[in-house]
Amino acid sequence: MEYLKLEIEEEIALHSLNVERIEGEHLKGLMDYLSHNFYGGGACFEFAYRQRPMVRYDKNFWSKISRQSDSFVYLFVRDSDWHAWRFESKEDLQLLVAETTRYVFWLLDSAKKVLVFFGDSDEVVWSHVE
Repeated sequence: MEYLKLEIEEEIALHSLNVERIEGEHLKGLMDYLSHNFYGGGACFEFAYRQRPMVRYDKNFWSKISRQSDSFVYLFVRDSDWHAWRFESKEDLQLLVAETTRYVFWLLDSAKKVLVFFGDSDEVVWSHVE
């Protein structure tokens, strides 16, 4: 069941957000990039493989996406499969996250150098690549 994908797509349509759906080979290529650069070639998105993680605690991180110095525009979620979107702006991404069910998500900045994990607790895990 692709419940997160459906919920996110519904909110994108409701708010007329301009997004690029990342699917197929483009999604596979992006996942390979993340695996290689942020997980040392290990299982993508598995915390045990995360390279240089920095943990911060901020239960309201989701409401501060637009105020981050990094321009987060990519959203990744997983339900029965991986789904990803590229938003036109970090403000649009924040709006989407604020309007949907609180779920585990990953954000990637527009330069593809900062990856953030935000789970169902107040733990926010940052990783940076050179």
